[in-house]
Amino acid sequence: MVRLAALVSTKPQDDAPKPKMVGGVTGKGFMPGVSGNPSGRTKRRHITDALLQGATPERLQALQDTMWRAAAKGDLQAAMWIADRIEGKAVARQETGDPGSFEDLLSRVSVEDAKAITELADRARKAS
Repeated sequence: MVRLAALVSTKPQDDAPKPKMVGGVTGKGFMPGVSGNPSGRTKRRHITDALLQGATPERLQALQDTMWRAAAKGDLQAAMWIADRIEGKAVARQETGDPGSFEDLLSRVSVEDAKAITELADRARKAS
């Protein structure tokens, strides 16, 4: 047998929407117009700071010499590392429209560039 009191709620039904509290339920949450991170992200990381403390001119020169030797032996990543530091990282370009035929592409490559690309590809094949 079901009791009548269990079927009838003793709480008053309040269907009216309640106004939102500033700062959430506790009032301590996100406030309008206030940044959650006023100082922002740190400019450097702790690892970078620790590495820079031990960076002497002699160590930096040794690192540079090591990378040049590796690049001369055909290490493409070392060569790319050097190029990134000398020229800056390449900006990704996105071609729009018709790229043209393969022959059009080849006509834009100089003979010197083609020889350099072939030499780098040969070095990469030998190294792997």
